Amino acid sequence: MQPRNRSALLLSLFSTALLQPAEAKDLFIEGAKKTVVFVFASGADGHLIPLGTGFLAGVNISPKAQPDRFLEYFVTARHVVTDDLGRIYGNIFIRLNKRDGGSDFLHLDTTLNKQDFVFTHPDDTQVDLVVIPVALDDAKYDFVVVGESLVLTRDTFKQMEISEGADVFFAGLFLPFIGQGRSYPVIRSGKVALITDERIPWRNGVNKPTEMAELLLLETQSFAGNSGSPVFVTVHSTAQIGRTDLRLIGVMRGTFEQNRPVEAVPNDAMSVAKQNLGIAAVIPAYLLRDILFGAPLKNFRKSLLTPPPKLDTGPPGSH
Repeated sequence: MQPRNRSALLLSLFSTALLQPAEAKDLFIEGAKKTVVFVFASGADGHLIPLGTGFLAGVNISPKAQPDRFLEYFVTARHVVTDDLGRIYGNIFIRLNKRDGGSDFLHLDTTLNKQDFVFTHPDDTQVDLVVIPVALDDAKYDFVVVGESLVLTRDTFKQMEISEGADVFFAGLFLPFIGQGRSYPVIRSGKVALITDERIPWRNGVNKPTEMAELLLLETQSFAGNSGSPVFVTVHSTAQIGRTDLRLIGVMRGTFEQNRPVEAVPNDAMSVAKQNLGIAAVIPAYLLRDILFGAPLKNFRKSLLTPPPKLDTGPPGSH
């Protein structure tokens, strides 16, 4: 796994602060779609089953000397790639569009030298995220990574005064049409609905226990397949009038639903149907930063960049 030297992959086209907001967003959407990869698992019959969405993030490894050298990571919601017992699927594939047309399915390595190769948050029972290092051929595949400068920290979240009503959008998998030859992410938009310091009750499924999770709420509808999508926010900087930027605000976790009664033939049981409430849950981007810059991944990057010790030369006993 070698660091990249292609600065174009660091989303330089996302640095559109001096453009008008509409122009900036259009450019950003085109780049955002290329960060997205569709996630699949191999079924018992060998067929690939769509699970959800992931995206590609990049971390600079020597920002002062060589700011365009970085390592790539696949990011998604943890529940996208785990079974009902919380175990990571053994055969995970991502689909990438090729520059010359078509697409390929690439197998994700979840172990390295018989060691776990999946990185999670220290509070992994509450933070529904996984990060897996990848090495992709940017000459062959048409992808873009989300540079670390676009991933909001806790401090920049406050400094940029992101609040309820801010515009957001995300790109993800649409299960009724995943594309036969290529991946076609759909774009959905909405607004920030709630930012709170309190944890919010969340369940990954009807048979799962309720968790108290650190979440942002959006006024938008999210459906199966959208989990793991990167969510971007429009930021209006007060430091420079008219300046508009976009940042990664978080990772899509899912939507809130409630049961509603439905008419049925009278019997002893009440029939119910699921109702989408139009409120989606997003894992804040700063929790992703906790993983990207936590000790386990830092040590992993260090192991890649540390040259092996020099071997002694000369005949035995000459030192």
